[in-house]
Amino acid sequence: SDSVAVLPHTVISKLDGALDSLRATNDQHLAVFSELQKMKVQLMRSFDARVDNFERRFEKRLRQVELKANDSGGASPGTPTPVSPPALTAPHRPAFFEKDNGHERQIECVVQLLLQGVVDGAATRGRGESQLVAIVGRPGRGKTVTAAEVARHTELGVAGGAFPGGVLFVTVGQEPSLMSIQHDMLANMHWPEMPPSIGSVDEGTDRLVDVMQQRVRRLQSTGTREGPWPRFLIVLDDVRNASQLRALVGPSPCWSSLGSRVLVTAREARVLRVCDLVPRVVDTSSWTKAAPRGDAPLVVELFELGVEAARRIVVADAEPSARSRTRAARAGEAAREETDGPDEAGGRSVDGDSDRSVGDSGPAVGAEALSSPSGLVERVGGEPLGLNLLGGLRRLSRQYWKQVSADLSDALEFIDAVSVIMSRMAAFLADESGSAEHADAWQGLLQMAIFPEDSFVPVSVLALLWGVNVGDARRQASLLQSCRLAEEGAAGGEMALRLHDEIRDRLIDYNGGSASERVCQLHVSLTEAAARTYCDGQELSRLISEVSDQAVAIPAPCRAYFRTWLCWHLDRGQQHAELEDLVLSVAWIRSRVLRG
Repeated sequence: SDSVAVLPHTVISKLDGALDSLRATNDQHLAVFSELQKMKVQLMRSFDARVDNFERRFEKRLRQVELKANDSGGASPGTPTPVSPPALTAPHRPAFFEKDNGHERQIECVVQLLLQGVVDGAATRGRGESQLVAIVGRPGRGKTVTAAEVARHTELGVAGGAFPGGVLFVTVGQEPSLMSIQHDMLANMHWPEMPPSIGSVDEGTDRLVDVMQQRVRRLQSTGTREGPWPRFLIVLDDVRNASQLRALVGPSPCWSSLGSRVLVTAREARVLRVCDLVPRVVDTSSWTKAAPRGDAPLVVELFELGVEAARRIVVADAEPSARSRTRAARAGEAAREETDGPDEAGGRSVDGDSDRSVGDSGPAVGAEALSSPSGLVERVGGEPLGLNLLGGLRRLSRQYWKQVSADLSDALEFIDAVSVIMSRMAAFLADESGSAEHADAWQGLLQMAIFPEDSFVPVSVLALLWGVNVGDARRQASLLQSCRLAEEGAAGGEMALRLHDEIRDRLIDYNGGSASERVCQLHVSLTEAAARTYCDGQELSRLISEVSDQAVAIPAPCRAYFRTWLCWHLDRGQQHAELEDLVLSVAWIRSRVLRG
């Protein structure tokens, strides 16, 4: 009985010992767990500190790279100044431009509307002048050319005194990088000071509104205040929707009448609805310099050109030799040449030139086809783009000119003249009886649909896409320019081509759409050709690095183009792995920072 009584005490004692052992083990586990928690917190803090330190070092290095020593102009040695911003200037006049182009009244009207409230170079207060004027019209009607003429007007520039800050001409387009546009605008407005860094579109909008409202300017280099900003004239070309306009001028463009002015070109007036004010149309036919008062945006519509103005574009474009003559002599000689008419026998002109010779300035049709109510010019609808193409075709081939004339004259209702002319131009270039150079030019034009909107593409880049040398690419580019299918310009001192957005849209349709397999493959072909030619098949960051150890030097215009658009081409070509490698490349980051 005694042993039985002792048993429970023994068991309880052993259980207590086991519990004590478990408790000690648990305490150890808790201690380990607590230590791990502390280590985790320390690691996280260390990681955050390293990230913050890296960001600070990166921002510091970025600023050091973007600044350069300025030892001239009385500045002390080593004084940092920002890299010169990209010039936001109006585009050059097109080759077919005529001063008396039928839009003179609209140009003068827009200039006077922008000058409302500016007296002797100083803006007046409280007069209720509109701060936003828009040029509205269908695609190809000459909005960009008209806006460029306004921007070049002597009364609006720095010399005229109305806008001492200058004129900023910005192309927006269908797929803009709004933050890049904001940065370029701010860089020009702040020059020679460093522009503020912006982290979002909304932040960029706030910065732009501060400048356009002429708020007190604070100099970053000295920390002092200089007074109000100068007035700017800001031209926003080809605005497609209200959100784009809102990002670049703010939610309400009705600033103080001491502020800057904005000129917008758009296809429709509805893009101006960035505030509660309804845009008002200005009747230029009965317009006087007494512009309507109020803060609402003012709209100047571009209508089709009259027959005489349209005829001048076609004749001048078809006969480049006439540009050196006076306008009266040119018109008289053009009328005489058209009266002679072509020789119907054999499709040859009177002087025996071939029907297919490019640059043939001989007559194409009689004067009645250009001036009669049912004539060809009127069928084109007075659209400068269509008239430009019409003049190019008139120079190229009388046979296809006659076919276009028949196509347009037989139409009983409205017809898309640009599409008709382009289809005949394509048939002419692709005609089997023609030269191989013509066929190559048409295929090259189709491939140009992959290039970004409103961008000049150097011939060194076109040569990569077309698979030819630069000399052959230059000849094909000259042929396309002579057809007026592309606009000739310059990029870094090299010949370059740019497509009108309407022509580009039609070429994209010819290729099956922007997301088609063909378009995707063209993007891939371009980047692969660039890597093969200039990178020896290695990483594409070599294209834009400042120093290349390749045997074949990369042309500066080609490097500059790919510095801006390589990511865009990789994304459109669905080359995701290459795109990821590129954005992580040190050479790529360095080139983007240096912007050389």
